[in-house]
Amino acid sequence: GTVMELRGGEADQAAVFARAFLRERGKDIAENALSFLVEKCAADLALIASSLEKLVLHSGAESVIQSDAVLALAESGGAFEAYDLTNALGRMDLAPALKILHHLADEAGMEAPAIVGMLNWHFARIRRVKEMIARGKSEMEIAKTVRVPVRFLGSLAREARALPFAQLEKTVQALFVLDWKIKSGMIDPVTGLECFLIEFVGEKKGGMLTA
Repeated sequence: GTVMELRGGEADQAAVFARAFLRERGKDIAENALSFLVEKCAADLALIASSLEKLVLHSGAESVIQSDAVLALAESGGAFEAYDLTNALGRMDLAPALKILHHLADEAGMEAPAIVGMLNWHFARIRRVKEMIARGKSEMEIAKTVRVPVRFLGSLAREARALPFAQLEKTVQALFVLDWKIKSGMIDPVTGLECFLIEFVGEKKGGMLTA
């Protein structure tokens, strides 16, 4: 992914969040590793938390997470490419979304339920943004609630405005059913995710989203 230039305050807040997150799990992180992680995640607290969960899981007995572990995670695509998938969906860009899906599943080794969970998290956040826009909340209030810097709220707000509540509900329901089918062995995981992406983009363009 591209490293974005962050304002000092956003990066500092994200760093404080990351250290507190790790402290609760009995871990710490080297300063250079923390800086790299914050930059790669564009100070998105939810993405940082997701990345840290993976880093903690793979850290074993090591008490301090080093930069090589963060670099390995970035290169694996396990956290950062997943974020690219939601970005592609937000743009209704089907071809890149399918390409990223296959990278996650085939090259990065990301399990299908984890991809479904990430998509669920994304659409739940979109729904939250849409609800707050409807209630007339300020950008600052919305950004604080969904834990993204104000400067990165624009794409989420655009997606929220573009998706009717009914479609968001159908999307969440379709993901619930897909997750169940994958875990029950009723459908090939990658095929199921491909169908979801195709149907989601088709629904936005006037098609029908089905589970």
